[in-house]
Amino acid sequence: MIGRGALVCFIVIATLPGLGGAQEREPDEFEQLQEIRRQFREGSYDAVERLATTILGSDPSILIRAETHQYLGASLELLGRSVEAEEQFEELLTLQPQFIMDQAEFPTEVITLFEMVRLRVQDRISQIEERRRRAQEAERIERERRLRDEQERIQEISRPRYLVHEVRERHFVVTLMPFGAGQFQNGQRNKGYAFLGTELVLTAGSMIVWLLGSTLPDNADDPGRAGEIQDGYEIASACIYGTLGALVLAGIIDAIVNYFRAPRDRWQEMDEDDVPPDHRLDVERDREAEDVEPGETPAE
Repeated sequence: MIGRGALVCFIVIATLPGLGGAQEREPDEFEQLQEIRRQFREGSYDAVERLATTILGSDPSILIRAETHQYLGASLELLGRSVEAEEQFEELLTLQPQFIMDQAEFPTEVITLFEMVRLRVQDRISQIEERRRRAQEAERIERERRLRDEQERIQEISRPRYLVHEVRERHFVVTLMPFGAGQFQNGQRNKGYAFLGTELVLTAGSMIVWLLGSTLPDNADDPGRAGEIQDGYEIASACIYGTLGALVLAGIIDAIVNYFRAPRDRWQEMDEDDVPPDHRLDVERDREAEDVEPGETPAE
């Protein structure tokens, strides 16, 4: 019996610290807010400030934070610290722009200060909301653009493409023509444009020089000077004609060489819409041919 009684006493003593710990449980943020309200109604504004500082330092929910700023701001105003009270009301309105204070809970001077702060920060809150709305709209537009680009890229990748066999019809006489005609026939478009542009410029330059030299006025006072000018134009014209002739000859030689070197046929990758009509299959006619019995003639 003595041993059993000692065991019971040991169990009771061991459970006492646990019971004490349960009684010393820290109050949650809602209970702390209730204590702030009780202290405010009793006029203990210094106690409200201490409790509010503790709650705000524990990162509470938005609702608890807004209520805490409300009671803290009211207490600071009643303590004669209006500047600090305004800061608390600004924090409150930043969290909840449509917040309304209970006129039955707070004195008139607190309500007046709160409304004054609301008017002052209303424009700032509207600007914040507008910037937030614009940022969300820009994000939505950017997201839709990325989605559209991704869809277009997928369509481009999945779009069927065809290899079309082409046989180019060429004539040797075209290789003897100037202005890049032979290069264009051989499929060398960049080289053809180079010969075409250069030869046109030289041709125009030679014509301008010839016209200037042929329209010189007769200078009876100084015939020697007029002759020198005429000779200069003739030399310039001859240089331009010589350069033009050499370039035309080089183009013809290049065209002849590539005429025999370049293949007459080629395979070209094309989209479905770019396939020439003579390379398309008449699907309907093929289906009709499949439906015709042997020995019958397809209907026109």
